[in-house]
Amino acid sequence: MSAAGAGIGLLSAMGLLLAVSRLPAMRRPRLADRLAPYLLGAAPPSSLLATGDRTGGPLRQLITPALSSLATSADRIVGGSAAVRRRLAALGNPITVEVFRQEQVLWSACGGLIGLVLLTTRLGTGVGPPPLSLAGL
Repeated sequence: MSAAGAGIGLLSAMGLLLAVSRLPAMRRPRLADRLAPYLLGAAPPSSLLATGDRTGGPLRQLITPALSSLATSADRIVGGSAAVRRRLAALGNPITVEVFRQEQVLWSACGGLIGLVLLTTRLGTGVGPPPLSLAGL
């Protein structure tokens, strides 16, 4: 018996055990599920009693205005706010078009940063001429 076969068998057994343990019949009911029938008419808790930072902290307060202006610029360039609003509504997604555009800007910035790091690393190692590195070859 090979080590690869033993590893595949072990992973298969672990996957099957995990799948079976997550079946509803195998799980204990959560406390919230057990108490739900008795609390259906209860009023929601006050937002004044909520704990945690609702403002998002100082970093968020610094980034939000710049991110909003970038999202507005992206919306002006890309356009189609009505189509995005329709698609978000069809998906049942509660976010607004502005928040969607902000997420697009953030993901674009992350992708650009990763590309810049990869390009810098490739150019720093001296692998091929820079035009080929820019082309991703």
